[in-house]
Parts: sequence; C-alpha cells; structure tokens
Amino acid sequence: MRIGRLIFALSQCIAISLAAPTQDLTMAPDPMKIYSTPLKVIMKVPNNRGTNKLIDVTVWINNPSERTYKILNSPTSFFDTKSGAERFNPKNKSSKEKPRFLGKSMKWSPKAALENGQYTMIGPGKTLHFRHKLENLYDFRKSGSGVYTLRPGKLILIADAHNNIALAKYSSLPPIDITISVARSSFVDGVSDQLVLRSTNETVHTDAIYIDGSCSAAGTPPNAREIIEESAALAKRVARRAQAHLNSHLQHQTWSPQLRTWFGGRDGVNIQTLQHDINAIAGEDYPRNYKAS
Repeated sequence: MRIGRLIFALSQCIAISLAAPTQDLTMAPDPMKIYSTPLKVIMKVPNNRGTNKLIDVTVWINNPSERTYKILNSPTSFFDTKSGAERFNPKNKSSKEKPRFLGKSMKWSPKAALENGQYTMIGPGKTLHFRHKLENLYDFRKSGSGVYTLRPGKLILIADAHNNIALAKYSSLPPIDITISVARSSFVDGVSDQLVLRSTNETVHTDAIYIDGSCSAAGTPPNAREIIEESAALAKRVARRAQAHLNSHLQHQTWSPQLRTWFGGRDGVNIQTLQHDINAIAGEDYPRNYKAS
C-alpha cells in the first residue's frame, strides 16, 4: 500500500515537473550553457502603403510546445519595440557599406527587468507578433540601393518559475532579404523623394514593389507649412553649427569625435565635396524657397 502511494506521489511530481514553465531551468542555470527552445520566428515585410509604415518588419513568434516560456524584453530582442536598439543587423549583399544606425546603446539589467515585470509569457501553441519600424533604426542613404539581408541574432533571455535567468535560442529564425532603392528626385519637377522596397524570403512568397511618396496630401495636417518652416529653420541652425565645427577642424590630421560620428574616418572622405555640401546646406534659405502647393 505504501509502495503504491509512493509511486502515485512520484507520478504526480513528474507530471508537475513536465508541466512547469521552462522546466530545464528549475535549478540555477549554467552561465556557459545556451538552452534550446522550440520557439520559431518568421519575419515579413507587409504590404504597407503609409509613408511611416513603408519599412515595417512584422515578426511572428510561435511556441509549438506544451510548455510556457517567460522571455525577458531585452532591448535587442523582438519583444522590445520601443528602445531603439540594434537587432536586425542589415547588410548590403553587394557592398561593404552598412546603413547608418539611428538608434542608441544603453545599459540594461536583466535582473532589474525581471523584477519590474519587463518580460513576455508565451503559452503552449500560442503565436505572438511584433512590428518594428526600420526607418526609425537605420538610414539607408549612405549604404545605397541594393539587396539587404536582415539577420537578427537567435539568442534570448528566459527565466524559470524561480526567476533563474539563462541564455536560450530560437529553434528557427530564417533571415529575410529586402531590396531597397533610394530614388532622389529633382526639386524642379515637384515630385517627392520615394523609397522603393521589395521583400523576398523563404517564408514570404511575394515579389511586389511598394512605392509611396514622402508626403501624402490626404494625410497632411492643416499646419503643415508652419511645421515645415520650423523644421527648416532648425535644420539651418544645425547645418551652420556643423559648418563651423567642420571648418575649425579642416587643418587637423585627425577628425574630432563628432566628425567621426558624422562621416567616419577622415581618409575615406572627400574634404572639398564635404565642405561644399555643408556650406550649401548652411546657406540655403529653405523657408523662403519652399513653395507650398
């Protein structure tokens, strides 16, 4: 009788253990180990028509298992859509140039995030989706047109029922290719600058090209002219400060930290062209030359 009860009790413990979230992390995790998860990721560039949504990447994360996972919303993960940290690592297939990263670096504490509830639970059979705006993270003008591969890292941080934190990885995260063409139109024809985007990958069978102007009349606010004039005045002040800073460092053999941030190394920059462009921007009277239509 006692043996029967013991077997029954053991079976209940096993059942509870199997149902526990991330059961392989119930003990203090090995900091050198990367745990495997069954989580699968699919990325897609949807058919967006709004200018602000032109370079949106939608991410689906599926949990095909019978286990619940607690995943920390780390800044470089898909689960955080607000921090503006690097996560997609876009690379131009035909050029060594990388798009300029517009986001930011930050200090982040996994333990503090867990204590503050900055995590996401994904239950058995559930699928979560997140939308990330690449236009808020990268400037593709320097790296130019071409096919870019988005290859995010597979590592995530997960926690068990006892809040032990460990590194883990997705079971599947196929990269996605996007084709970006930055077309600069002339100011004479009155046509807005446009961005042409085409996405292709193994999971999204589409080869459509999405084109949208940079300014839509239907979405223009009534105070658009005032906004443009204020922005132009601010741009002019910034350009003049940049002009003064550049001119004061032209005779130096090395760039200042600010110039390195703006233009990279001095050796790869045509000084005369750069000075001409900066002077032109600083001297342009945008508010007077702008014609509202």
